[in-house]
Amino acid sequence: MGIRTRIDFPGRCTATEGFTLVELLTVMAVIGILTGIAVPRFSEMKIRATITASKQNLAGLANAAQLFRIDRGFYPSSVAYDSRRDLFPITPHYISSIDIPDPFQRKPATDQLETEFDSEVSLREGGDQPAGFVYVHYRDFIGVDIPRIDGIGIYSIGPDRVDSWLSLYPLPEESQNIIRRRLYAYYGESALNAVVVYSPTNGTFTRGDYGVFRGDFNGFVPADFQ
Repeated sequence: MGIRTRIDFPGRCTATEGFTLVELLTVMAVIGILTGIAVPRFSEMKIRATITASKQNLAGLANAAQLFRIDRGFYPSSVAYDSRRDLFPITPHYISSIDIPDPFQRKPATDQLETEFDSEVSLREGGDQPAGFVYVHYRDFIGVDIPRIDGIGIYSIGPDRVDSWLSLYPLPEESQNIIRRRLYAYYGESALNAVVVYSPTNGTFTRGDYGVFRGDFNGFVPADFQ
C-alpha cells in the first residue's frame, strides 16, 4: 500500500484556522456602513408612505364635510379643533369613520408614529387618546371682528411634529396678525411664527404642516393640497 500524503494548498484555511481580528473588524465595518445607509432610507420611505396615506384621509374627511355643507347649509363646528371629535356629525351618512389619528401626533411617553387606533375605546373619554387632525371651522375660529369666511381647514402637524398654524394660511395678512395676537396669550412666541407649509422637496423631515381647505377659499391653497 502506498503512503497517502496530505497536500496543503497556499491560502487554504485548515480546520484549526479562523478569521483574523482584521477580517472581523472589516466585516463589522462593512455591515455598519450598509446599516447606516439602509436605516435612514427605510425611515424616509416610511415617512413618505405615511404622508401619502394621511393626505388621502384628509381629502376624504374634507370632501365628506363639504357634502355635509351642501346638504345642511353649514359645516360642522370646531369645538375641540380635533377632527376625531368635531366631525362626528358627518358620520355615518357622509363617511364611514372619523377614527383617523394624525400620524405625527406624539403618543404618551413615546416618540412613535400613531398609525393605529383601538376602536373599543370611546373617543369621548379623552385622556391619553391620540389626537386627530387639526380641524378649523373658520366662522368659529376668526371671531366677529374679522371678515367672515365660510370654510374649513383640516391639516396634519407634519413630520416635524410642530403645529405651524397652517389654518392661518388662507387668511389675509391683517386677519392673521389679529389672530396671532390672541393666540400669543395661550401659546407664547410660537404663535408669532410665520405659517410653514410642508414640502417634501425640502427634505422628508422638513418643517411645516400639510392639509386641505374647503369653502370660500377652495382655490387659494398650494397645488399640492388640491
